Amino acid sequence: MSEYREKCEAHWNKFRETHGDKHGTYSAADLLAWPELQPEDGDTWGHWRFTKTEPWSLDFIGLHYAPPFAPYEVVLARIHDDRSLLNWIGHIATKDFEVGNFVEALWDLTGHAKEWGAEQNYWHTIQKAQTCKK
Repeated sequence: MSEYREKCEAHWNKFRETHGDKHGTYSAADLLAWPELQPEDGDTWGHWRFTKTEPWSLDFIGLHYAPPFAPYEVVLARIHDDRSLLNWIGHIATKDFEVGNFVEALWDLTGHAKEWGAEQNYWHTIQKAQTCKK
């Protein structure tokens, strides 16, 4: 398992080291050619782990859900509209399940929403939720 945000930081640090000039400016062609880092099976956001097997899910693997107990699973295909997205965020907020990390995971995964069965990208809703996650 690896922390997704740390992987992204390392990914862009590598870009900065290999591209641009001494002032830190980059060409649009270089930026567009640099591959986007895709979330992988097992990536984490705090105690939230991404499972990329069908159905895609986010699993809370915190202290109370360590083996032999099953993780708390949120199947991403169940998030099919803004209302269900906000319901899940509200539900997770009532538990001690790192709601901020949950919202960050959804933020990072929302670009892939169609892959997990959503009919649209919920970026705008997640953006609003992220501003009040703490």
